[in-house]
Formats: sequence, C-alpha cells, structure tokens
Amino acid sequence: MKKIDNFLIIEKNGDIYTIYPSAELQDDIGTTGFLQYQKDKKHLKKGDLVLTIEASKAVLYVRTPISGTIIEINENAIKKPDLINSHLDNENWIVKLKDVNFEEFDILEDY
Repeated sequence: MKKIDNFLIIEKNGDIYTIYPSAELQDDIGTTGFLQYQKDKKHLKKGDLVLTIEASKAVLYVRTPISGTIIEINENAIKKPDLINSHLDNENWIVKLKDVNFEEFDILEDY
C-alpha cells in the first residue's frame, strides 16, 4: 500500500514504512549534491525534520509525514547523494520506519 504527502511517497510493507521522494520532487530539486540526516532523533513525530537535501535547484528540508521509529536511513545515499535522484526505489529511499501511527498513514492520499 502506498500513500503520498507533500511529494513524498510512503510505502507500507508489513510493519515497515519506507519514505521515498516522488518523481515530481526529484525533478523540482534537480541533481542532489549533499544530504544531512538528523541523526540525533530515533523517534519522529509527524512534521519532524528528518533530512536536509542540497540540490542544484533547491535546498529542501524533508519533514516526516507520519510518526514512527527510525530503523534505517539510506547510508548509501549519504556517500552518493545522487542516489536520491534514482528512479529505483531500492536506491532513492530516504528512511525506513516502524511503530508508525497508522491513523496518520491511513488519512494520507492514496498513491
């Protein structure tokens, strides 16, 4: 099941929720040159800053559309930021969450 909010795609696979940039967002920001995760937080509330993206067309502050606990960040994208511009979901993902507030997820627009 996939939902979308503010050009972020949220995919539910069992108990894991993965957040990706949409193709429109990738196009709007241009080529990504630098990523900085907010590593001081493990549990995110809806609206918390999770990632700063510096790209050719914009600097983007990515805020989580749902509350949950971070289980993984895209370490490969830190080393190679242009992976965020990939069209492959196994490369361009931002963060993986568990213990998500399902009501927050459920009210998002279907993708």
